[in-house]
Amino acid sequence: MKLFSSLGKIAAGLLLIAAAGCSQSAKVQTSSAAAKTKVPAPVPAGYRVVKDLPYYPKDFRPLSGDAEYAAERCKLDIYIPQKKVAEPLPVLLFFHGGGLSRGSKGMPRGQRGLPAEFIIVTANYRLSGPRAKCPDYLHDAAAAAAWTVRNIARYGGDPDKVFVTGASAGGYLSAMIALDRRWLKPFGLDPRKCFAGVLPISGQMSTHFQVMIERGQEGQPLVDEYAPIYHAAADTPPIVLFCGQPDIEFKARVAENLFFHAVLTQLKKNPDAKIYQINGFNHSSVGVPAGYLTRQEMKRILRQRKAAQKSPR
Repeated sequence: MKLFSSLGKIAAGLLLIAAAGCSQSAKVQTSSAAAKTKVPAPVPAGYRVVKDLPYYPKDFRPLSGDAEYAAERCKLDIYIPQKKVAEPLPVLLFFHGGGLSRGSKGMPRGQRGLPAEFIIVTANYRLSGPRAKCPDYLHDAAAAAAWTVRNIARYGGDPDKVFVTGASAGGYLSAMIALDRRWLKPFGLDPRKCFAGVLPISGQMSTHFQVMIERGQEGQPLVDEYAPIYHAAADTPPIVLFCGQPDIEFKARVAENLFFHAVLTQLKKNPDAKIYQINGFNHSSVGVPAGYLTRQEMKRILRQRKAAQKSPR
């Protein structure tokens, strides 16, 4: 699905302006001591936040890699709407971007300034480098998802309405743990059953370039078991892909997502796969309109699921 209408561009532009305004942090003094002080990001209006919850149990050793690094890094934040509601809320689990080698958790850019309608969970994972390699970050993403499904009810969330998303590298992670069953299997979960939907934003659908760098094969395109497209199937959770304008997006990113969508819908006959190609936005900015559209797609998926449950069999 392509967004070419002027109205769509205007709405997305307004979202971009709102998000930019909300993302400005307080100014700090220019002294060397002050420059080293990290200014906490403000909690978005309408939310309260529970920060730095470890998602690996104390007695659980990570399935691969440096356990000490996992204890340092593998934590999540929960943004909970302040307004009390009668029923448990849908949940959006978000993984940050950064090429699998940098970045940190925080309120997704595309959700800032929007109404507090559901719970947002943002998770860190071990970063590719001296202390972590593939598949450490995939195990971490699965562990964060398993924690969310099993614990979010304590924070007012509905474990049957958990959606998984992420931007760029986070989009790659969200697609991998939602499509390849092996990552959640050690936690006794099946992504086909525990995710209400998967909504990657400008994620790499071939084997991630950082995985190839770790192998000493930088620049080599590949589709193997570490590629979301390798695991395309008819019975995935509802999946919605988001990407920007081809000539200003990350190299080949739009083509990969379009190809992935074609494999899902035409080869695998997946009944619930969609794609948004959002013109006017690049790899960095597409998360803003995609954040708004994520909300609309979550509501659509939940409406369809409710209607299917009511319909006679």
